[in-house]
Amino acid sequence: RGGGESMRLARRIAQSRLCSRRQAERLIAAGVVRVNGSAEAARVNANVGPDDVVTVHDRPLQLDAARKLAGSVFLCYKLRNELVTYSDPQGRPTLFDRIETMGLPKNLIAVG
Repeated sequence: RGGGESMRLARRIAQSRLCSRRQAERLIAAGVVRVNGSAEAARVNANVGPDDVVTVHDRPLQLDAARKLAGSVFLCYKLRNELVTYSDPQGRPTLFDRIETMGLPKNLIAVG
């Protein structure tokens, strides 16, 4: 889709690399998402246009930063005793925790 078309609200949140589309749907259902300042306009099935202002927890989405990373490939070696998972219930260090401290979004995809 082109940049001027409307899209589902959850997809727009996911494209900002804040979270996955499913996680975005949960945030919308929880009432922490606003469209143009209105919580009523933020419904799971709502469409938003390029001029709509979307906020999550009262913070505007950073679409420009996500667009800069689109199509980028990052090479990161796994350290010893580091897990390749988004979170570990036992609290062990993960590759994605380290990536986040580097200033990269945590929701990158591991390949290989």
